[in-house]
Amino acid sequence: MSSVHDTISKMSGRGTSMYVKTHAREDGTTGLLVGAANARRFFAEGTAAIEIELGSLQIQCDLGPQFWRDEPVIHDPRLNAWLESRNLHGRPWREPVPMTLVPNGERRYRLQPVERNAAAVRATALSNNGRVCSQELIDSKYEAALRAGSAD
Repeated sequence: MSSVHDTISKMSGRGTSMYVKTHAREDGTTGLLVGAANARRFFAEGTAAIEIELGSLQIQCDLGPQFWRDEPVIHDPRLNAWLESRNLHGRPWREPVPMTLVPNGERRYRLQPVERNAAAVRATALSNNGRVCSQELIDSKYEAALRAGSAD
């Protein structure tokens, strides 16, 4: 059962960044793999759409029934074009690109690449058997890498 705090946090869009990664479909389009845990944590259940800020461009992306059932991936033609124009696509022969969705208001998120010095650690954390890890796990792996001197 969700707490009142969790519900308010989801509704307001407040919280830490959500780590996601690019996701290539067989048809060649690219979207963002959010993951079930992130979907539950950052979006109120059944949210129909969110807004994503792509630099100065703002788009609305639908979260259809399949997103909530079994495929927590955001696909949108404008998102695909933006990712491809910046070589942030996830082709089958390339590794998915780690990114962050930063809450920026109610159902609004700013998409940005993961910082260069953290990308390798976070990409490892994101590839936990194809599931997106919790923010806490990603942060702990990153902090451990910093202490060990393996992050730039």
